[in-house]
Amino acid sequence: MRTLALAFLFCLISTIANAQIKLDKPILCDSATAILQIIKDRYQEIPVWIGSQRQGIIMLTMNNATQSWTLLEIYDEVACILGTETVQYHATNWPYFVTNCNMIWPK
Repeated sequence: MRTLALAFLFCLISTIANAQIKLDKPILCDSATAILQIIKDRYQEIPVWIGSQRQGIIMLTMNNATQSWTLLEIYDEVACILGTETVQYHATNWPYFVTNCNMIWPK
């Protein structure tokens, strides 16, 4: 029975590993002070959400006037920009977005 359970677990892990998608995208990292200063001064974005994780934090900054946003990962004195763009939709209008973009949400 134990052998069967281990075989099943191995197959499950192999399937999950094969399902992963790797992205080749540049991530800009620099001094946290420098990056936060640029986001504040150049883009006039302010933190709207901060989440803690085992090491460091994830921070979402936004400029309501321009609708620009930046997603940062910060460890000690280093900040990395994970993404930046402008708002395409608001969460309050989520059903409209899903219906009109044919987005598939995991069930």
